[in-house]
Amino acid sequence: MLDWQKLPSHLSYLAAAAEKYGVVSGDQAIGEFFRMASSDELNALSMLSWRVADDFDDIDAWLDRYPMTHHKESALVYFALHLVAIGNDCGVLTARPRNRESNETDW
Repeated sequence: MLDWQKLPSHLSYLAAAAEKYGVVSGDQAIGEFFRMASSDELNALSMLSWRVADDFDDIDAWLDRYPMTHHKESALVYFALHLVAIGNDCGVLTARPRNRESNETDW
C-alpha cells in the first residue's frame, strides 16, 4: 500500500503521475514507452516536466527525506522524473510555453 500522505500538499500532483509513469524504468522499457506513447501521454509528461521544474528544490528535498530504498513512493517519483528527463533530453517532450495559463492536468 502506498502512502502519498508523505508528500507535501503542493506536490500531491506527483502521486498519480508517479503511479502511472514510475513503473517505466530501464533503457529498453523507456525506449519502448516513448515509441508507443500517445500524444496525450506525451502532453501529460510535458506538463509534468514544467511543474517539476517549478518545484524541483522541494521535490529533491522530499526525495532526500524519503529515500527510495525505503519508500516505494519515492522510487515511483524518482523513476517518473527519470522518464521525464529522458523525454526532455531526447526532444520527445514539448518545451514549456512562455505564457501558460494552467499547469493542471488529468493523469
